[in-house]
Amino acid sequence: MLLALLALSGLFYAPAMVAQDLGATTAEKRGDHSEQLLPKELFKLLSPSVFTVEANAKDGSVIAFGSGVAVASSKVVTNVHVIDEGYSWRVKQGDKSWAATVKYADREHDLCELEVEGLRVRGIPVRESSTLEVGERVFAIGTPQGLEVTLSDGLVSGIRDFDHSRVIQTTAAISKGSSGGGLFDSSGRLLGITTFFVKEGQNLNFALPAELLASLGSHPFEKARRLEAQDPVFQALVWTLAGHEFLSLKKPDQALNAFQQAVRIQPDFPGAWAGLGLAYEELGKDAEEAKAFEEAVRLQPDSAVYWYTLGLTYGRLRQLDQTIHAYEQAVALKPDYCEARFRLGGFYALKGERAKVIEAYKELKNFRCDQAEEFFRRLVLPSHDGG
Repeated sequence: MLLALLALSGLFYAPAMVAQDLGATTAEKRGDHSEQLLPKELFKLLSPSVFTVEANAKDGSVIAFGSGVAVASSKVVTNVHVIDEGYSWRVKQGDKSWAATVKYADREHDLCELEVEGLRVRGIPVRESSTLEVGERVFAIGTPQGLEVTLSDGLVSGIRDFDHSRVIQTTAAISKGSSGGGLFDSSGRLLGITTFFVKEGQNLNFALPAELLASLGSHPFEKARRLEAQDPVFQALVWTLAGHEFLSLKKPDQALNAFQQAVRIQPDFPGAWAGLGLAYEELGKDAEEAKAFEEAVRLQPDSAVYWYTLGLTYGRLRQLDQTIHAYEQAVALKPDYCEARFRLGGFYALKGERAKVIEAYKELKNFRCDQAEEFFRRLVLPSHDGG
């Protein structure tokens, strides 16, 4: 379904288809002191473990191709959408080829593992995406446009969490044929499997985090009965990413459509409802925005950000009690949420609850919020009792 979705959206392309602690060093934040290699050294180290993956029709002709990465001797990982239409599979490198069997397929995350008999190569160690930092240099190796084992470099430009899924956004170039390739750090560790890119965006390329590979063993491969039945969570993720891209392009109508598609496919996806709320905000539809964020907090009541944004919406609707409740939920979940505490104190002032205003100021001071002195000047100094 991912392929059908990408073709339908016209925005994303699944490239394989044919037809922050201050004072800590970067190494300390990653929890290691691995050697940083030059690009030519990385390519020499990693390229023997990157392959072309082919999906073949019944007559043996190639109907789809992508990339794959060896994570252990005889084990190659790629994307499900690379292999899903095939009746047989093989991996290639140069003039060598090996027959492959699909062992595991996690359709929700579009990842699968191939067993390749006779393949004896070095497996690439995995690094957790939680140790990544925005701005860190990364390298993509794959088979773009059918050109075997091609290197590109770039930066981590974002780490996006959506419900039970996470994607790594990077400026490292990927294109048609790159699906299933590897995204690596400068020490040669596997960070993710390159999966799709935004056709209308600038350097908006995405990889699935490599730690997801650890759970592949719990997803034995079964040939999909119908393409339409596959992985709604990942579909909703793609539509949600499309919506955010449209918002960044100042196209709220297209964003609204994308988020509506996401919630239609996966109604219990809080990130899609939150995105829908943002689209309504851009369109000036406060009542609809409130309903969308109410659904987001119902589905994910432990999100301080969703409660805070709902508070902003209620405030524009002049629903005083609902606004206060939303901000109170935000600071209960995240006590150092300075923006929420500041606004909460302001609405306490509107209700004439002087004691709560003073308490809000004390909490801003306690958490060393930069807004504390402004809060004091604007809300504590003015008298609210006529004195």
